[in-house]
Amino acid sequence: MALPFAILPFPPLLTSDQVNLLGVDNVVSDAAIKDKRTFAAFGITPTAMDTILPTYMYRYRKHGQFDRDNAPAPVL
Repeated sequence: MALPFAILPFPPLLTSDQVNLLGVDNVVSDAAIKDKRTFAAFGITPTAMDTILPTYMYRYRKHGQFDRDNAPAPVL
């Protein structure tokens, strides 16, 4: 599937490795839940991207970090 992209004169849009990875589900299966191979089993609490992104994406605004809305500096 990705082979036609590999012969183009610019970097491929999709590599054969990516095609292979897309062929496998990356959703937690019932077997994994039964075997306790989940985030909860390892004490990991997922955090929404909407919560994390503003803490470091402010520097990519139009005028950089100085274009912020009176937001406190991110804790690094």
